[in-house]
Amino acid sequence: MKTKLFTLVSSFILLSACSTQKLAIQSPIKEIQFGNGGGITGAVTTYTIKPDCTLWKNDNMLKNIPRDTIAAIFECAEQLPKQNYIHPDNIYSFVRIIQNDTTYYYVWSWGQTPDKKIINLYIKLNKQL
Repeated sequence: MKTKLFTLVSSFILLSACSTQKLAIQSPIKEIQFGNGGGITGAVTTYTIKPDCTLWKNDNMLKNIPRDTIAAIFECAEQLPKQNYIHPDNIYSFVRIIQNDTTYYYVWSWGQTPDKKIINLYIKLNKQL
């Protein structure tokens, strides 16, 4: 009986130590979505970066991203203007910052000139692909 209890407790501790939640960064941002869309088909490609250091495309996890890279990305996202920027054209790019109580949406066509911080974040996000 003691052996079973010891094994159970040891397994719990080991699994707790391996939890991805320990890798998660602390941020008011729940996730960052980015991608592009439009054109003749109107197709939209969306990627999602989460604070648990994962990159997703739709419902498929693509890869893990180093914690320091995610921290830098989320720090840049926290510095974006706290207002929506919505200027799409036929073909557009976007960044969506999802927080607990607010979502900021930045969408533009490459002929538009959104805040330089938005473009810089978009470039950093695309480097993770």
